[in-house]
Amino acid sequence: MSGLVLMLAACAGPRADIPVNPENFGIADPVPVQMASEDYRINALDKFKMTVFRVPDLTGDFQVELSGVVNFPLIGSQKVTGLTSAELASQLERAYGARYIRDPQIAINMTEVTRQQVLVGGSVTTPGLYEVVGSSNLLRIVSRAAGPNDTANPSRVIVFRQISGQRNAAAFDYKRISAGLDPNPTIYPGDEIIVDGSEVKAALRDALSVIPLLGVFQAVNGI
Repeated sequence: MSGLVLMLAACAGPRADIPVNPENFGIADPVPVQMASEDYRINALDKFKMTVFRVPDLTGDFQVELSGVVNFPLIGSQKVTGLTSAELASQLERAYGARYIRDPQIAINMTEVTRQQVLVGGSVTTPGLYEVVGSSNLLRIVSRAAGPNDTANPSRVIVFRQISGQRNAAAFDYKRISAGLDPNPTIYPGDEIIVDGSEVKAALRDALSVIPLLGVFQAVNGI
């Protein structure tokens, strides 16, 4: 059974074991890494090697924090997300050249980059995968999918997240969050957001017509 069907099944009705509007849902696990092209723009959690020619003490491996910054020796925190490797190298050459090194030559080589995407599905206007940098929030991501559609039940939105190697889920009330009555939860790369609605229930009925009921509940309880 596909992951989408499992998510639809989980949204079809209340589940006692799915927390509602939890204060601390937990930080998502890093998503699988891939190699970067020359025009790739750096994201949170990416890893790279900085080589400072003729200054081996400054050469080293770094990882971008969720906030999008890296703490470099001598020059401190630098915002790096959204830059290419060449643009970051130029920024660092200016920073080191201003106070510490005469005519620095710096190379940035990406070693690991993360797939910064969030899946938005269910009863939204434009379901699909959406790019994020670092972290975002539920309202912003759902708005990028053009918001809940006419068949949606925006009072029930399920967020699926991988935490410590385990599949987790939490329910949120999009209407209350939009009204400022509930906190706007953080969304991380790799999260999956499903908005409840009649389209979700129809898909679930179709799935149940060909899949044994017990198998569905076993699968859902295992995610």
